[in-house]
Amino acid sequence: MAKFDDIKMQELEKVEDPDGSGGVTLHFAGGKKVRITARDGSLSSEVI
Repeated sequence: MAKFDDIKMQELEKVEDPDGSGGVTLHFAGGKKVRITARDGSLSSEVI
């Protein structure tokens, strides 16, 4: 899961639930964000 290397051991600062797309966005120290959405019964995540 190399896509999450940028946020390993980073402090979670804020959670948007729900965010603008109806999912959840996690805001970490250093300006990194992870967006989690549910589609067709499965979870999808992306580091933004």
